[in-house]
Amino acid sequence: MGEAPLSSILEDHTFRQPVLDKLTRINRRVQATGWWFNMEFLKLRVSPADNRIYLPQDVASTITVHQRPNLVQRGRVIYDLSRGTDQFTVGQEFAAQLIRTVPFEDTPVLFAEAIAAETIWEFQEQYDGDSTKTRSLAQRLQLARQEAKTEHIRNRNVNLFDNSVGIQRIRRVVSAGQRGGYNTMDQGVIR
Repeated sequence: MGEAPLSSILEDHTFRQPVLDKLTRINRRVQATGWWFNMEFLKLRVSPADNRIYLPQDVASTITVHQRPNLVQRGRVIYDLSRGTDQFTVGQEFAAQLIRTVPFEDTPVLFAEAIAAETIWEFQEQYDGDSTKTRSLAQRLQLARQEAKTEHIRNRNVNLFDNSVGIQRIRRVVSAGQRGGYNTMDQGVIR
C-alpha cells in the first residue's frame, strides 16, 4: 500500500496498532469455537466469598456438562437461567467444558497460520481494497482454514467408525459370531 513493510512487531508504523487489534479480535473469535488445543474439562466450584462461580479471565466460552443446560456464561460468572440468579450454594460444583483463548504466539503452527491469513485478508479488504490481492488472500485464507480443520480432526481422533454407537454394536455382534456366538472375557472386559 505504498508503505514500507514492518521488519519487527516493535517497530513504529502507521498500521501497526490497527493490525494488532484486528489480530487480537480474530484470534479470540476463532478460538471461541473450540479447538483441540484450547478445550478443557474442569469442575467449577462456588466461591465462598459471594456464592458465585467465577471463570478464569481467558475463557472464551463455557459449556456446562453437568446435566444443567440452564447454566450459562455471563461475563466472568455462571448464571442459572431457570432461577434467574448467579448465586449458588457453597459446596456445589459443576462439570464444565471451558474453551480458553490461547495467546496467538502459543497457538499451534497451522492454527496460527489460519488466524494470520484471516487477519491479513480482513486488513487488506478494509484498508487497501485491491480486488486482485483480496482474491489471492481469500484463496490463501481458505487453504489455511482447511489445514487448521484437518489438524483439528487429526488431533481429536475423530473417526466415524470408532465413534458410532451403531457400528460398535455391529462389530460386537460380528466379533461374537466369529467366536461361535459366545462372549469371552479378556482381562475383565466382556467382548
